[in-house]
Amino acid sequence: MKISWFTACYAAYIIISASFMRPVLNFIRAHLSGSGLFVFVWLIFGAVFLPILYLIKKQLIERKKYLRLALLILFIGLGLGYALTIPVAEERFHLVLFGLLGFSAAHDNIKSKPWLQCLIAALFCVSVAGLDELFQYFLPDRVGDPRDVLFGAVGGIWGLLIYLVLGSGDAALSPTAVDKS
Repeated sequence: MKISWFTACYAAYIIISASFMRPVLNFIRAHLSGSGLFVFVWLIFGAVFLPILYLIKKQLIERKKYLRLALLILFIGLGLGYALTIPVAEERFHLVLFGLLGFSAAHDNIKSKPWLQCLIAALFCVSVAGLDELFQYFLPDRVGDPRDVLFGAVGGIWGLLIYLVLGSGDAALSPTAVDKS
């Protein structure tokens, strides 16, 4: 499995941020009401997907790949629906954090034998989620929760699926791709 510096640093950030994110979340909660926190979470969620909107335009609409567009809408809708079922706002962040990790791990690895590479990328996301919760277990103001590993796994698989629908193996997703339009 090949992991880029971005993916490795991002995975490390997810784990390390457990040591300082509780005070940040407490600050946000103290300054935002319940509905304000809800809006804040969805703004973060939307900001993560703005680059994906650009890729949708370049990869699916301009290339007339409408079946992939329908699948992407389905997967994003399922992810949003799943996020709405999560009662705790902080746990919704797992979907976004690990969705980006799954997308990035898939981008690093889906070259040949895509199903094997998908499995490896998904296992990488689950491993990072497990390490994150294990790290939280040893922090004084945090609790390692096995449900969060599940939320991370679902988020990672969700990001991986979004990557696959946007066009795994397409040159336009490559960081070295040249825009020919």
